[in-house]
Amino acid sequence: MKDTVRVILALLIAAGCGVCAAMAPKDDDKSPAAKLVDEKVIFKFTGDKDTAPGRDPGSMKLSPDGKRLLYIRRKRLEVGKGSPTRAYEVRLRTLAGGEEVVLPIPAYTWDDIPRMMISMNVFDAAGKRIVLGIGVDKNNDGLHKHREEKLQPAFYDIAKDKVTKLDVTDEIVLPTFDRTGKGLIIIAATEKARTGKMYTTPADKIKLKECGTWGLPRSTCPTADVIPLLLPPKRDADGRRGKWEFVLYDLANDKIAAKLPMDERNTMLDDYNPQWTADGRYLYYVDVKMAEAGGRRVTFTRIWDRKEGKLAGEIEKAVAIGPGPTKTTMVLSRRRMSSLMIHDAASGKTWQLASGQPIRPASVTSKYILYVKFNGEERTLCRARIALPK
Repeated sequence: MKDTVRVILALLIAAGCGVCAAMAPKDDDKSPAAKLVDEKVIFKFTGDKDTAPGRDPGSMKLSPDGKRLLYIRRKRLEVGKGSPTRAYEVRLRTLAGGEEVVLPIPAYTWDDIPRMMISMNVFDAAGKRIVLGIGVDKNNDGLHKHREEKLQPAFYDIAKDKVTKLDVTDEIVLPTFDRTGKGLIIIAATEKARTGKMYTTPADKIKLKECGTWGLPRSTCPTADVIPLLLPPKRDADGRRGKWEFVLYDLANDKIAAKLPMDERNTMLDDYNPQWTADGRYLYYVDVKMAEAGGRRVTFTRIWDRKEGKLAGEIEKAVAIGPGPTKTTMVLSRRRMSSLMIHDAASGKTWQLASGQPIRPASVTSKYILYVKFNGEERTLCRARIALPK
């Protein structure tokens, strides 16, 4: 992450460190391997340096029915000195026929902004509309210059190829559908997170309701009106600035439901969105700690049990990608995003994923996994299902 917008997109310095729990898988786990089945090739992009699906988490998202793919593609610009040299357009691809449209919105000059939004709930429940924060293009040059221009939430109607803007603007605007896909959660904040607001509203009839607090929303719980938030620090009576906090926020009752432990050196939750199991009980989120030997900072994943209100385990050197094929499983990536595993939060059981050749995950839903398959110099984006061993 870079420059000023990073401050709010990171929102990451939180208090506390949790207890280490028992259900951590080991590298030498000998359980039978899970497999990829029903593979479908979406497209090949060998030699295309501007399409890099799977290079970064949040670069693409499947629609709820698995029929469409929303993804980011770099667009090279020929402009004058001191102007942006590249931009990032958002594309929507129909998987059955391969048709693509570029969303009719200003291209982003910083890819972290669309990646943040695409990693959240951008599709409505029916997969007919997309919500994004789009640039207020003051000079109509087709670009959102994040240092100069504001953002505003907008709907994109897929069938009509039409954009409808909402009447909220600020330096940072991040909208997401709620768990039902029928309501919105919107944050609007200044670039350095000094001030901000969070709203909820029905998606079909906009009526903004300001929440009692605000922060960066992460993955919405699929079964309850709860969302992880990164809360900006407050100043005490002496003017001293506090720390960022990572919490579960109860949207229905407009209050903090739980404070989650996180190392204050963690600067990764903007890039790696926390992920819920399909039953909405377990939240996997990335954290860091100092290694006992060498004093290096190492990455691991914590597991929070929402029902019990406590940590349920941790997994070393792994990042959660998305929900697994059962209600309590999670797909995680290890070894620089090239090795995948499935972990069951309820039992602690682990399965490695046997893919047959190197792959890199791009996005996971409870039904499908998107991944890039490597075969020498060839790069292929595929969709498949994960089958656990019987």
